[in-house]
Amino acid sequence: MPGGLAAVVERADPQARRPYNGKIVAATEHHALQQVGANKFIVHERDKSASQVLTVGKNATITYGQAAALQPDRDKSKGKGFQR
Repeated sequence: MPGGLAAVVERADPQARRPYNGKIVAATEHHALQQVGANKFIVHERDKSASQVLTVGKNATITYGQAAALQPDRDKSKGKGFQR
């Protein structure tokens, strides 16, 4: 990459039991790519993460082994709770 910056892409670790927070930048039937840092991305296997709707371009919290909630869309969620 120009300027010596390289993107880091890692697979999600279902054993870590920690949430992954960030924007969903791509999704297929089987995988989702989430940007969790300036140059860091996580690949999720959708059948291993908590069942949820993932929308490209929206922020999400993805966890393993427990239910996860999407982060509210701050402009649209006033008084409406979490968007799903």
